[in-house]
Amino acid sequence: IEPGRGQKELRGTLGDSYKGVLISDFLGAYNGIRSLKQRCLVHALRLIDKWRVYYDNDPRMTKYFLNLKTAVKRIILLNSQIPKNFSLKKADVVASLRRLLSKELEPIKANKFRRKLLDHFDELVTCLDYKGISSNNNHVERLLRGSVIMRKITFGNRSEKGMRNHEV
Repeated sequence: IEPGRGQKELRGTLGDSYKGVLISDFLGAYNGIRSLKQRCLVHALRLIDKWRVYYDNDPRMTKYFLNLKTAVKRIILLNSQIPKNFSLKKADVVASLRRLLSKELEPIKANKFRRKLLDHFDELVTCLDYKGISSNNNHVERLLRGSVIMRKITFGNRSEKGMRNHEV
């Protein structure tokens, strides 16, 4: 257990270079680790929903975020099915997402979010390139849930002693 979730703590656990596929949310600390990465698409869907609600009074933006959400859901579905015509469907969903993320958006804040996703584009579709790579990090989050609840109940990370007790 570390006192923070920053790049220093992450490097202490994984090193500068991780040999596996790092499946994570969009926390910036993961950006500095050299590794093949898959960004959690469930986290991406939640972020898209937050932005859609923020622009709820703009029908053009609402449509954009709904289309973006559909494109991400198509990747999740394709990752879970692997149909016979996988290569063709993969090319279609990847091109669809790339088209959506390549369009400049008028609201500056929404455009910044779009660019963030575009900067991580390859990390949104890694799950389609490698068999057995999940499109989300839900499995690990479920494994950690009990420990997170215990930490919150006992205030386990508020002191060095608390952290060590929680580790035990």
